[in-house]
Amino acid sequence: MRCGSGDDRLRTPWWKRWSRHLVAGWLLASVSAVSADGWQIRGWHLEEGLPDGTITTMALGPDGCLWLGTPSGVVRFDGARFKRMDGIPEREIAGLAFDRDGALWIAGKSGRAFVYRNGKAGEVGGSVKAGGNPLSFPAWTGHSLLAPCASGGMWVWAERGDPVAFRADRPMDRDDWRGVAEGSVVAEASGSVWALRGNDLRRYDGERWFSHAIPGGALYEPACADPENGIWAIASGEGGRWLCHLSSEGAVVRRLSLPEGVGSEAKPVSSVLRDRIGGFWLSDWWGGIWHNSPDGGWEQIVHEGPLRRCVVTSLLEDRQGAVWVGTLGEGLHRISPHVAEMITPPGMDDRAVVIGVSGDPAGRLWIGVTDDGIYCHDSDGLRRYGEAEGLACRAVHAVFADRGGRIWTGTSEGAFLLESGRFERVDVAAGEVVTFYEDREGEMWMGGQGGTGALWHRDGGGVWRMLRPSEETVVLDIRGITRDSAGTVWVAAFGTGVWRVEGDSLVAANSLLGMARSDLRSVHADAQGGLWLGTLYGGLWHWHGGLLSRLSRADGLPDDSILGIADDGRGSLWFSSSNGVFGCARDSLAGYLPGGPPLLCWRVMPDDGLGNRGCSGGGQPVISRLGNDALCVANMIGAAIVRPGGVVRRGTGAEVRVESVLADGIPLETGTPVLTAPASVRRFEFEFTAPDLGGARNQRFRHRLEPLDREWLDAGAERSVSYSRLAPGVYQFRVMVGGADGVWRESAGPVVLRVTPRFWQTRWFAPAVVATAVSLIGLWGVWWTRSRMRRRVERLEMGHAIERERARIARDIHDDLGTSLTEILMVSETESCDPEADRMRLRRIGGRARTMIQTLDEIVWAVGPANDNLPKLVDYLCTVSEELCESAGVRCWHEVPVDLPMVPLAVDYRHQVFLAVKEAINNALKHAIASEIWLKLEVSGDHLHIAVEDDGIGFSRDGVAASGNGLTNMRARASAVGGRVEIGPASGGGVIVAFDLPLPSPP
Repeated sequence: MRCGSGDDRLRTPWWKRWSRHLVAGWLLASVSAVSADGWQIRGWHLEEGLPDGTITTMALGPDGCLWLGTPSGVVRFDGARFKRMDGIPEREIAGLAFDRDGALWIAGKSGRAFVYRNGKAGEVGGSVKAGGNPLSFPAWTGHSLLAPCASGGMWVWAERGDPVAFRADRPMDRDDWRGVAEGSVVAEASGSVWALRGNDLRRYDGERWFSHAIPGGALYEPACADPENGIWAIASGEGGRWLCHLSSEGAVVRRLSLPEGVGSEAKPVSSVLRDRIGGFWLSDWWGGIWHNSPDGGWEQIVHEGPLRRCVVTSLLEDRQGAVWVGTLGEGLHRISPHVAEMITPPGMDDRAVVIGVSGDPAGRLWIGVTDDGIYCHDSDGLRRYGEAEGLACRAVHAVFADRGGRIWTGTSEGAFLLESGRFERVDVAAGEVVTFYEDREGEMWMGGQGGTGALWHRDGGGVWRMLRPSEETVVLDIRGITRDSAGTVWVAAFGTGVWRVEGDSLVAANSLLGMARSDLRSVHADAQGGLWLGTLYGGLWHWHGGLLSRLSRADGLPDDSILGIADDGRGSLWFSSSNGVFGCARDSLAGYLPGGPPLLCWRVMPDDGLGNRGCSGGGQPVISRLGNDALCVANMIGAAIVRPGGVVRRGTGAEVRVESVLADGIPLETGTPVLTAPASVRRFEFEFTAPDLGGARNQRFRHRLEPLDREWLDAGAERSVSYSRLAPGVYQFRVMVGGADGVWRESAGPVVLRVTPRFWQTRWFAPAVVATAVSLIGLWGVWWTRSRMRRRVERLEMGHAIERERARIARDIHDDLGTSLTEILMVSETESCDPEADRMRLRRIGGRARTMIQTLDEIVWAVGPANDNLPKLVDYLCTVSEELCESAGVRCWHEVPVDLPMVPLAVDYRHQVFLAVKEAINNALKHAIASEIWLKLEVSGDHLHIAVEDDGIGFSRDGVAASGNGLTNMRARASAVGGRVEIGPASGGGVIVAFDLPLPSPP
């Protein structure tokens, strides 16, 4: 491949050019913060979860959280998420401050003041009036409205009237503060309280107020406390405007001039902050933020962006030294020193990428850029080395500064060495050189891509030699070289794995190490004899003492692509990856046990000053030491200078605690030793936090719900976990956090949750169910036994009924048919010579025969199964009654419903009803001397009503009783089927016999 011509760039494949553009665009889009001359500024607004874009006041809580006053209420920020605090009646917040007991005091715009403790707000001073007027606070003025009392309680400053001091939530005696003008209030470190307004300065020492006259000007704007003694106030006079340090006695200790124009009527100061290292921060209306370091002058922090033209309402310093900025409408911002600084060569275009970096012993930074040569960065700025300095090929792949200050460069056309201001070709190396390494003996090693001789070695005498693979057909692509404490040189080759130098050849070592991956990109040997191998997608591998272990994202690493490895000289290893720069203590990496707490890594990301999330470089070095306290990293569009000390100190080692427990979205009372909830709750959610304003991104959480969880579960950065359908019982929820300090901390004590059972989950329910089941089984057994006995009785009764029916049939046959046949036989055997007597005998025989036929028909009808229903019974009654009346010469009428229900009837029932009705008809034919007989039938509900009515001579009970047993028989037959019979006079003068018979229920 030829290099050095501008036309050569056009020969780059189109897909490579577009992939570079897409990757660079995606990485640049991931930047969420802006840089301002050594300061990193990050902002939060509505999109990041801030409930309101206006911050009126701020306070730092004892737990490390940032408390914000907004027009929408009080908001707490733990470094990762914003939470609006419930239970505070006031919405528009004018002032926030914590007293010496850790309680939060809240001043509302409406004039109401509250004390917030343990999640509850209590109003104070509701009946207090300042200067005869109710308390009233402005929404925002820049003044400090609250100041802690030295003896406890809080000073509350009103918009009009006098200040009011509260102790134990109750106002002090009015004589203590009468006559002090309205304005802002500042509490100094000693506990004295200063009240400022115009040229009126007062100090309260705990017993009475003192007035102080300040020479040289009038005080007119808010001030801040000095960390040691007195306060700082803004003064103006004929000589200008200053920040004045006032001692407790009111004397001017020091004056510091304000920036040009700041503090004037056109640019009034809105907020002042004195930081812990003695620097000053102040903001002016619409003019941005200014900083004055202890050993320097004023500098304007922001020249562009949202903080350049906005109103800053408050400034606050957190425990890590970062400054927080509250604004009107522009949200919340944090200003912190850079932990990463980008050095970007000016000549880079869209196709150029920083491919290698190295620091020399003089503290200079050397940057290799693809298609653009070499850049050197020092105190004088950036200087480029290219064709004019002897670098014949612009396609740079690596740059390296050895301990002697010589600069080595790898290109597509071999290696070059910078000496005496010019690059000279290293003739021994041909092809592409991408890797440089200097061992502890001062010997140089070079590695390249392609060819059979991809590794070159120069000994202490300056003699070069080429090392070839022991397998002649292997083509090496060397990406890393290192030498361990035993003197063995190890080579990481992309595509072929690990090699080691034995004599004048390279021997494959994959089988020796047990290494299964071949996508190696970096290698590093530590002082303890361990070998570290970085892969493109397979994570980090460690070989020590004959044992090989692997670390990946599942074990806590931020990424599995390890492009470069460097030792910071403080016992930690740092890595460049596709997901930022990260570091971890070497002992933690080497001693990690799979399944234990995940590794805790320090991370450097775009919002820390890194230019891109993904790092660049394909050889060695892509990350290396720069002096004693910095690392340099190839970072796509520039070289990143990372200060590990600043990254490590950023975390606070925050304590983790459970904030709330939600049962189906409803918070449980967390102030009790044991939380109680019913088993009907579908979902329990545990919310926890570990306040860390500077290191929240590096925090990881683990949780465990005993006895449900047997092991600790990794939650990553999530600050909540939910459990569904917990069984009744007692549970203990434990949580731990690991932060930037590399230590895992567990919460002070577990949260105990008792899930109360439903009634069917109680201890007594199971025995009760068993007892009930046994009782039901016993009752069922009794019922089954009785049912069985009843069925046996029914079968016996049925058998008896059949026997009775058979006996009846036999009796009928014997009594009726037998008697008639006997009579016929006797009559027929009688001898007579009288023809008339013979004719009489024949008539008698014929009558008996007809009677026998009728009786036989009745017997056949009674036993026929097809006749066992109500319609058949009615039909037969009509037929028989018509035949009886016709034979007697009496007219017969039937009144019967057209549609009769198909009610099944037993044989005995039909027989008894038939005989009873027939008996009534026969009685009417014999005794009534009637000309007409009516058979009336009606079904009403479950009863059958049958009436036999005649138009005869009427009814006489004595006559009926004396004439025979007909009435008795009818009643007996009706009673046999559960019915009754009534006999009485008919409306036409005859007799009516009425039967009321119950119909049998269906089986």
